Amino acid sequence: MQTSSKPQRSIYFNIPISVFLGLLIGGLTLGFIKALNVIELFHNYFNSGVPYHLIIIPLVLVIIFIAKRQTLYFPAKVSQLHDEVSSQYWTPMMTPFHYVGTLLSHLSGVSVGREGAVVLYSAGLVRLFRMSWLYWGPIASTIGFSAVVGNYWAAPFFMSELYKRTSFLQKIYGFMGSAVAVLFMQTFQEESLFSKITVQTDMGFFKKLIFFFFFALCAGLLMRFYKKLYFLFSDYFSKSGLSLKIFIAFLLAVFLYFPEFRKFQSLGLQQFGDLQLLDASFFNVVVKLFLTLISTTLGFFGGEFIPLIYSGVQFGHSFFSYFGYDPLLGAVLAAYLLFASATRFKWTSYVLILALMGFGWWFWAYFVVSLAVGFSGESSIYKKETVN
Repeated sequence: MQTSSKPQRSIYFNIPISVFLGLLIGGLTLGFIKALNVIELFHNYFNSGVPYHLIIIPLVLVIIFIAKRQTLYFPAKVSQLHDEVSSQYWTPMMTPFHYVGTLLSHLSGVSVGREGAVVLYSAGLVRLFRMSWLYWGPIASTIGFSAVVGNYWAAPFFMSELYKRTSFLQKIYGFMGSAVAVLFMQTFQEESLFSKITVQTDMGFFKKLIFFFFFALCAGLLMRFYKKLYFLFSDYFSKSGLSLKIFIAFLLAVFLYFPEFRKFQSLGLQQFGDLQLLDASFFNVVVKLFLTLISTTLGFFGGEFIPLIYSGVQFGHSFFSYFGYDPLLGAVLAAYLLFASATRFKWTSYVLILALMGFGWWFWAYFVVSLAVGFSGESSIYKKETVN
């Protein structure tokens, strides 16, 4: 996406705009997350009996289909934010559509995340306020990502990795707005997904080098296969009729009805709130990734971030436990690893891992993330084009 390196107005005017966007996006995201928390409690209550909410999965898909049909070139995924040609047709209603539509997706129980919706409805505010899309679009979407992950230090890296060209001032405004959004949410006791976790290991350097290499290799190859299926399914469903999609949505509802699979509905945040008490297995990784793959490519609103985090901690915990090493270290190290491999956002993920593990792990975090991203292939679920 090409953007002008010149600010649209004076710096003294752009700073208040950045602060305003930070407050607005922080407030919207705070309400969004609170609503998702209520939905998760609702699911936990009904999943112990009959999960009636699964009935609306096909209905929600139809509602989303109609909404997309009524809005020409509607951006349904983060990867579509790059399309600057069709962006001139994007409706100002993209913010409420993504906000409400994603809540409906979660209410129905399909396995989607939340970061994609926040990035998109935040970018939609630029269209709503008739601001310059090329200049303020990257800033607003960056603020949205930082708000939903609870980390503003990752903001400049996210902007650089998502958009081809952004100016230094855009990164400054994005960082300022992100800091305002995150601090605003923290004022209302909405913290980041994970608090800092202290982990130690008695593995020697060369043992760690070999084991971490093998660990990163497996994570990268897993996401390489996931992305291949992701683009295959996305292409197939984009050419399929509504009747087939409704049938698949019905099968998805039937699958999630069985008691052993109900825990995979929606976010499942409470299942990995305390990584030290995590009940992990490779089976959980495969099922969560498959359900997320179907849900996102079928057309439901939402993102992949939280499902990939869920799968990441499950994968890391199970992997380290299988080989007799500290499963907590594996869960923490892999928390953002599958996200990094799926998106190829190496530096964004690196900053998030350091915020979780501490700067003392700077070398090994970089080692694992770089290898995993390299082994995952050149495609990215956040970009249409191939990454060189």
